[in-house]
Amino acid sequence: EKNLEVAAEALTNAFAADTTNAKNALTLGQVLSAQGKIDEAIEAFQHAAWNGQEQAAKTQMSGTYLKVASAALKAGKMADAIKAANTANSFAENANAYLIAGQASQKLNKASDAVENFTKYLELKPDAANASAITYTVAALYQTALKNNGKALEYYNKIKDDAKFGAQAKAQIAALGGK
Repeated sequence: EKNLEVAAEALTNAFAADTTNAKNALTLGQVLSAQGKIDEAIEAFQHAAWNGQEQAAKTQMSGTYLKVASAALKAGKMADAIKAANTANSFAENANAYLIAGQASQKLNKASDAVENFTKYLELKPDAANASAITYTVAALYQTALKNNGKALEYYNKIKDDAKFGAQAKAQIAALGGK
């Protein structure tokens, strides 16, 4: 059974008895994160990092902030979503954090930030199920918001043979006078 309150209490007691036990601190951070106690979780992860579990702790902190970013995006808090996604990436680079930052930036009409984040997402996850849709979005942002037809053509050409977006991409390529 996942009784997070009981687990958190037991782990808090174990951690208080030995604040240098990185495994306890890491597990405590995971339980606190699952409870939505972000600040406390980050503190526990920092103790884990200081005591020999740096990589695991950074991965956990990134994941924790990724959850915060996702919740902020769903709640329509775009600036908070971007901030949390960037914080997630500061601990451990995460493709989904770039995706969230891109989506939030796009909704805030920050086209250059959206393109930067979407491009990084595509670099990290070129085979993602939504890669063609994101590529099309980047092309459209270059074309309409950033007025960079050369870059728009570059991205439209990447998906011109795509089953879902190919026809639209070819139409935009023709409209832009490209090949």
